[in-house]
Amino acid sequence: MTLKNSSMGNEEFVANEFKNRWDKFRDALRHEDQLLLDEMFKATEIHRDAIAAGEGNEFEKQFMAMIIEKRKIDDEFEERLDDLKDRLVELEEEIRSAL
Repeated sequence: MTLKNSSMGNEEFVANEFKNRWDKFRDALRHEDQLLLDEMFKATEIHRDAIAAGEGNEFEKQFMAMIIEKRKIDDEFEERLDDLKDRLVELEEEIRSAL
């Protein structure tokens, strides 16, 4: 468990405590999965102000921050996939018209 020092804000303390609670789990993961988990923890830093401002369980708010960031990645992926599908249709039409 992380001890809070005088220069550390409460939200940073909670984020560190959250990460520390997962240390044994993280250590048991394969290296590539550890890297993914580390990326997920970055979401708690990105949404630090929202986590600090909200009411309720700190850990639930941090999980929600992770879900938000995951959703952003999913939405971006879907948009890129749609763009690729559109481009594929365009290329197929170009090929047909060239034949």
